[in-house]
Amino acid sequence: MLKKTIVASLLAISNIGFSLDYTPWYSETFQPEIGLKYTYSRFHEVKTDGGDFEKTQNDQYLSLWTQLTALPNFNFQIQTDFAHTQQSDLYWEDVAFLGNYLWLEDVVGDPISLSTGLTMTVVPLHIGLKDYSVVHHSNLDTEFTLCLGKEFSYRYQWLARFWAYVGIGQGIEGNPWLDGQIAFEQQVFERNILSFYAFASKGLGHKEWLDSFPGYAKLDYEYFMGRAKYTHEFDLGGSFSLEYSRRFYVKNGPIKTNSWMISFNWPLAF
Repeated sequence: MLKKTIVASLLAISNIGFSLDYTPWYSETFQPEIGLKYTYSRFHEVKTDGGDFEKTQNDQYLSLWTQLTALPNFNFQIQTDFAHTQQSDLYWEDVAFLGNYLWLEDVVGDPISLSTGLTMTVVPLHIGLKDYSVVHHSNLDTEFTLCLGKEFSYRYQWLARFWAYVGIGQGIEGNPWLDGQIAFEQQVFERNILSFYAFASKGLGHKEWLDSFPGYAKLDYEYFMGRAKYTHEFDLGGSFSLEYSRRFYVKNGPIKTNSWMISFNWPLAF
């Protein structure tokens, strides 16, 4: 039987909420899960090719998602996000569909866990492409991901695990992008987990940001961020998480962005 995992993230499609789960360990087969996450984000400066400018901004995001492991090796997820930024009042930011396939699983004897995923993200409103607080390239973005992981267990309980993924994406317009993440998760007490992540992304565009924001589709951008997360798993199922993330390096985008997140995840029993 596959071991149950929490919705650890790695990357929400907006790169703010981190709700979609790319980890190469899936939830129980035929047991759907639902989740809710609230994010508060703040920054004071934006870096551009045309020069840095001060911009104090307080943004809020709400993410809703569900996932289901329909077959032992296939996991399907849907997520939708809503944003309230100083670029616009509350608006529907996106809806994303993710399919993961598990090729190798270390907890049943393989040397590592290996999965691949395909994410399709629909951005329904034009503001979602003109808001530099969130990263979207077009009205329909597609990304392919490859994830590797290794879990260390004692008897039937995992104690620590490492995992990492790389992704390449392309929208229906603009240039491709690359991103990746490495993660370490540790059970510090029974049902209490500490997680640490490092994430980087690079747009392969050629456009410069000299005056008004040109959109991320053809922009030459880069950023690196770190994230820490505490999760408590409930005895009857489900989990509660607190997270903090910070952007440490940016080329063309908000710099030193601090984000605080709170999330809940529930399994649905039938």
